[in-house]
Amino acid sequence: MKHGLFTKKKIILLVCLALGASLLFACCEALPGDELYPDDEGEDGAKGAHVSDYILVRGDNSGNEVLRQVLELKSAIDERFDTDARSSTDWAVDAESSGAARWEILVGETNRSESIAVNGELEGINGYIIRTMGDKIVITASTTGLLKEAVSRFTRDYLDKSEDGTLPATINVQRTVENPLGVMSDTTCMKMALSVRATEALRHAVKDFATRIYELSGVYPSIIYKAEVPMEKVYITFKDTVFSKEDEGGSSAPEATGSDMWQLTREGDKVILEGESELQLIAGLAGLYETLEKRADRTLDGKTVFFYNRSDDRKESWQSTLPRLVGGRYLGSESISGDCTGWYYENVSLADLCDWKLLILEPALGPCQTLNNTGDYAQYVNYAENVEISVYYNSDARTLSINERRMS
Repeated sequence: MKHGLFTKKKIILLVCLALGASLLFACCEALPGDELYPDDEGEDGAKGAHVSDYILVRGDNSGNEVLRQVLELKSAIDERFDTDARSSTDWAVDAESSGAARWEILVGETNRSESIAVNGELEGINGYIIRTMGDKIVITASTTGLLKEAVSRFTRDYLDKSEDGTLPATINVQRTVENPLGVMSDTTCMKMALSVRATEALRHAVKDFATRIYELSGVYPSIIYKAEVPMEKVYITFKDTVFSKEDEGGSSAPEATGSDMWQLTREGDKVILEGESELQLIAGLAGLYETLEKRADRTLDGKTVFFYNRSDDRKESWQSTLPRLVGGRYLGSESISGDCTGWYYENVSLADLCDWKLLILEPALGPCQTLNNTGDYAQYVNYAENVEISVYYNSDARTLSINERRMS
């Protein structure tokens, strides 16, 4: 496959899909962004309390992801300084005493005034803040992925660098990163519009896409049919209901590239999926879903977020391989095996087989000439690429094999 047809059409820019974004899923690594405030330990390098003096506090209604970060922080403290750091909820700590001042590390959203104030600063901003406020250290973020990054940074920059466990008297770090493409809180957050003349296959693919978004986010996007939408396009509109800042910058109209299977462009809050045929649109829906799935995060209250990078160019186009995107999701089940010569699929219907053959003959992948077509077996040759493609279908087992061979 190294020099074959499908690898020739390999995904060139899938990693920058979703609207000119670089695909950096925020959970584990630092995201690109702006450091608004540098670390500030005071001019005299004043020292604060020992880390063992702090209670790790999370909100009483915090979800599992916040709890996971609290436990990660506790583990880091215990291992580094041989302690048994205490972890509790804000309500449980409040119920224990008369409310005397205590050293606390507040993670995520809590009922403390310090947490409320700092989380208020994140309204309209996607990022995280680490800050000392009196006898509290606030570690909070817009999403659970960014909260993990903030906890990791606090561990790396303050726990690991402290020889005896004493923390700086002043910490003030704020980082802003990518803004979300959309926050899936209701059906108005993602609308899909296609032509009233759209084929049944494309309608099915759009509904399948919406179902997968529902499985990912818990919200089923609305689907509408409009006479003014061209048959070769699908409009996907995202509405941001949580982060209030508007995305400024020039929008760009789609540019046809001729040889691409499908392309995605952005105009304002719309993602425009465009292809020369319904099969190309179906492939594009599959590619867009794969990207959104990789870029999904969640707000601290559990809403699903999809990301794009505001600063990047909005106008991009993509080429894609045939089996990976189309067969894997809409023309059969996932590939259960693949090697250097081809792919093998299960649960492929006769209609799927016909679609495969039509897609292989797409002008964007061709020109392919049919050498043999007997129903269960088909053979094609692309003289320009010097590749022979064989399609084997087992009607009893409903399996499909697609292989290619470099012609000598």
